[in-house]
Amino acid sequence: MGKLGVSQKHHVKKHTVKRLPTPTCSKALLVNNLIEHTKKEGTSKAFSFGCYKGVLLNNAVKGAGLLALEALIMSLLTVSKSGLFNYTDLKEAVKECSNQFPVLSDRGMSLDRWAGWVASRILVVMAHLRRVKNSKVRMRQAQSSLTEKEKEQLEQLARLVQDLPYKGTSTSTLGTESMAESDVGLDFEALACSPVPAKKAANKKKMAKAKAKALAIEEACSEGSSGHSSTEPAAEGEGCSKIYLTKAKGRTYLQVLEGGKKKHLVCINEKQSKSHFKIMNKIKSTMEEMGKLDQGTAVSLRDALLA
Repeated sequence: MGKLGVSQKHHVKKHTVKRLPTPTCSKALLVNNLIEHTKKEGTSKAFSFGCYKGVLLNNAVKGAGLLALEALIMSLLTVSKSGLFNYTDLKEAVKECSNQFPVLSDRGMSLDRWAGWVASRILVVMAHLRRVKNSKVRMRQAQSSLTEKEKEQLEQLARLVQDLPYKGTSTSTLGTESMAESDVGLDFEALACSPVPAKKAANKKKMAKAKAKALAIEEACSEGSSGHSSTEPAAEGEGCSKIYLTKAKGRTYLQVLEGGKKKHLVCINEKQSKSHFKIMNKIKSTMEEMGKLDQGTAVSLRDALLA
């Protein structure tokens, strides 16, 4: 109790890890490195992502997949030692690289869509590399199917990634596993290209819960489905029946109604999607851009939602 019997409240300052903006990098150097990488590896291999064609951000790290992309990773780390990039910078750099090698984007889709897909793949690859760098558990999981020599190569590759300084709690007090969890925030920065203030994020979360009942919004697509199964962006002209955004067990799913049966295609991470209204706007604009949606473009649609 303070003076005049008025109770005094003691405010304790919470120490939290604050996400930092994506570090800036030399766009000219980025373009030059991608061009040199393409010259060295060849147009057929330069942006061949192997198993990472369909790996999502929240999927398990593929150790063999990262090693297969070592040449690309090395060229990128010379531009950004932290492995963090702005999505727009990557997309524009890939476009400029494609102007030097037109055959790169000759894949049955527009240059803009192809460059966006490559940029999103790079973000996932670099995020997974940071994940094994900051977590011994994730590193062991990624090494489970590797030989002893490959395990050592993956560790050496991960050590090249430079830690990003955190504001608030020092990195020494976070611990290895906490750093791995905090890295999810950094992955989101790389995709969204800007940090989300804590208060703003909390308000958006409340708004999302209040409007959860409005999620069953239906968008009509053209009839029929081509059955395309590739995890790369499908060529324009392929379609499905109807698309839904629904919730199940606390998660948001993108569903497609085919022949009266609902199929779960993509689980959308609400924490990374900012708000449900933005999700729906992204879905509408992406569907208009793609023309039609099928199962093969589900991964591309999710990448577009987080872009």
